[in-house]
Amino acid sequence: MKITSRPFAAISSSYLRRLLTAWLTVFVILISRQAQADVSYNLVSGWNLLGNPTDQAINVLTSFGDAAKITSVWKWNKTTSKWAFYAPSMTPDALTTYAQAEGYEVLSDIAPKEGFWVNTSRAVTLIGPAGNGVTLVVSDLQPGWNLVGSADNSTPLQMSQGLSSSLNAAGEGIESVWAWDVSNAKWKFYAPSLDAQGGTVLADYIANNGYLPFSNALSASDGFWLKTAAGKTPMAAVATPSTAKVPWSLATTSQFLLKDSSGAIVVGSLTCSSDSPATLTVAADCSSITGNRLGNQTVTVSAGGMSAKAMVKVIPQPQALASHGAASSYGSGQYNLVVTTGGRVLAWGANPSGVLGQGKSATVLVNLSLPTAVKDSSGSAELKGIVAASAGDLSALALTEDGEVYSWGSNSYNQLGRTAINGDPLPGKVVDPSGNSTLQHIVAISIGSSNAIALADDGAIYSWGYYSGGGGTRVPGTVSAVSGGGVLGKAVAVSAGWNWSSALLADGRVVTWGFDNSTLPSYVLAQSSGQPLSDAVAISAGYLFGMALNGSGQIFAWGHNDEGQLGQDDRVSPYPNAILVKAPGGASTLSGITMVAAGGIHALALDSSGNVYSWGYSQHGQLGDGANHPRVNESPLPDAVVSTAGTAQLGGVSALAAGYGHSLALTSDGSLLIWGQGFRGNLGQGSANENDSYVPLVVKNEAGSASLSLGSMSYWPSIRQRGL
Repeated sequence: MKITSRPFAAISSSYLRRLLTAWLTVFVILISRQAQADVSYNLVSGWNLLGNPTDQAINVLTSFGDAAKITSVWKWNKTTSKWAFYAPSMTPDALTTYAQAEGYEVLSDIAPKEGFWVNTSRAVTLIGPAGNGVTLVVSDLQPGWNLVGSADNSTPLQMSQGLSSSLNAAGEGIESVWAWDVSNAKWKFYAPSLDAQGGTVLADYIANNGYLPFSNALSASDGFWLKTAAGKTPMAAVATPSTAKVPWSLATTSQFLLKDSSGAIVVGSLTCSSDSPATLTVAADCSSITGNRLGNQTVTVSAGGMSAKAMVKVIPQPQALASHGAASSYGSGQYNLVVTTGGRVLAWGANPSGVLGQGKSATVLVNLSLPTAVKDSSGSAELKGIVAASAGDLSALALTEDGEVYSWGSNSYNQLGRTAINGDPLPGKVVDPSGNSTLQHIVAISIGSSNAIALADDGAIYSWGYYSGGGGTRVPGTVSAVSGGGVLGKAVAVSAGWNWSSALLADGRVVTWGFDNSTLPSYVLAQSSGQPLSDAVAISAGYLFGMALNGSGQIFAWGHNDEGQLGQDDRVSPYPNAILVKAPGGASTLSGITMVAAGGIHALALDSSGNVYSWGYSQHGQLGDGANHPRVNESPLPDAVVSTAGTAQLGGVSALAAGYGHSLALTSDGSLLIWGQGFRGNLGQGSANENDSYVPLVVKNEAGSASLSLGSMSYWPSIRQRGL
């Protein structure tokens, strides 16, 4: 059968117009009925912040007049700047009398797009009047605080963007948006100026102030506070560094942007000032920032009579390589922790006491032969937000960018710094001296065997575990002064060895305490003068020996010297006072050094050209002396570590770390080299039965398919001299 269009063509145009008109009328009626749907308010017992999203006013007596359910209703009158209230349990005369006495107004209705509070005695669902949905426009707002409601179901960002052009034209701007999260009894917060700075500035501000983010759009029944600022509302932001994060106690090059209320960048010279100079130092020309205390700090940026505030977050100095704490030969000793630029911790090697942070004991997980992310406290996700770590004997630490400390592994001597725990293969937070809260404001960490130590941003030193120097045992405590009275003075760096600890004081002196030394701190003395070392800029604690780098690039060493680890061309042991390490050949003093690392019974040094030297015990290849192993069992003088080709001296290195029987070097391109004992996958080559290596190897990535990269060196600004 052939189908034609004739029947349709036969319909007259007038009939078609009448038919379309009827269809449109029905459609408009349906849409109108849908738009005028009732608003449902699901209230919980207590305070509820609601909004009127319709074009119909809410009569409070009709909607909220049940005294068995409603305690009171409150609305902010933006015209009179007064609260208006209604309580169904009160008579009209009593309402009027109470309102006059307290300076309130009596609330009778809630206009469209107004917000209001309802205090209920129990959970209840109420239905508001039907009406068409309405959305906020600029004319609904006045400078300052506005308690409002809206039916547009938008996020605070979308709402801000929708209103900003009209507000800016009127010389105003949105400063902040607030909504009440009734389930958590917390404020949800959004600020366009913080969001515009990018990175985690807004998220950090929310977290540090105990607020919540807006995780989704505001619903039609929600009320919220919207604050606008009168007059011009310029915005400032940190341009450099792009993350708006600066490392503690390190002058950082900075640049700021200032935008006027229209969003145009202000051209010309800017001036900057810290809102709290004690916690953040800023150059007047905005060219540098130095963070003195951790956390969010504000900078006032000005130009031409215009000013705005920018947020800067001070974090601990990021460190890629974990300080090793010189684990003992009969402990773990052979595992590694490194930190990535993304804030993860990667672990590999042996797993005694669950020290690899996988939530598994050594009987379940013997080892990992490739870098693997340490898990968080739940064991279901990765530990994140980390800037530094420390690998101890059977326990480990990690430091967050907010200055809190995680610990995991063995707790035989309370070295985890957590109450009522025998040990944990998953990270948990170290507590403060009260035992009731987390340890905070920490900028550096180190763990040895039974001893752990942390440096706070005000220079205080906390220690816990065994050999705590007068600090805490089960929970952290402050280290005692050298005299035994009071607490130890301001420090700038810490390092833990095997059951002994060291600290570098702000005046350049070094103190130590613990096994084979003293239960309380004492100064390290120079052998040449018998006086305390006074020009130290970095320290490193090994198994039973220590090193300090001075401002001239020379190394002082002290302690046990059984295998020549003090670099004196002898094996006389011990040296109770510090002596300068000799250069290769022994005729002069090693100089030009920028970083030191003390291992089990060997030592490493990095010079200003990026070349690496090693000395001490060598049986497992930890000195990196090449395939022919010319230094045999030990080398009491420094000599060059060979390159990955096994020939020339290893160069292009940015940082070092030393374990008990192995060594690590981070190169300038972000790759990680390792050499020495290959016990249980310790060298990160993908095999559990790796041979010792006398030549540096490139650590493989998590998949084992390429080399591990720890990112740009610009992320690790003070990687050689920690804490200064």
